[in-house]
Amino acid sequence: MPPLILIDEREDVQWLRDVHLPGMPGDVKAAMVFGNEDSPDKIVTFEVQAPTLGSVGTIYYPDGDGVFFQATHRTPNPAPPQTTETGGLVGRLKF
Repeated sequence: MPPLILIDEREDVQWLRDVHLPGMPGDVKAAMVFGNEDSPDKIVTFEVQAPTLGSVGTIYYPDGDGVFFQATHRTPNPAPPQTTETGGLVGRLKF
């Protein structure tokens, strides 16, 4: 498993912005860096300084040249299944 580094100090967030994410919004207060901090496999940024398991983050991946791009989704978990009025699940077996 690659290393995971939590960045939550103002100076470290600024370093992340300067080195890897120059277009990162100014409201980012913390980030998780997956892999080597000099060449990460993935970066997740947060608008809270102490992210928890339920915190919503913005995910960035490197392209082949090491330039990071934002993933196209920003939700922590997929939406829960919808239910019908009789209690069955939409698109699944009804009981």
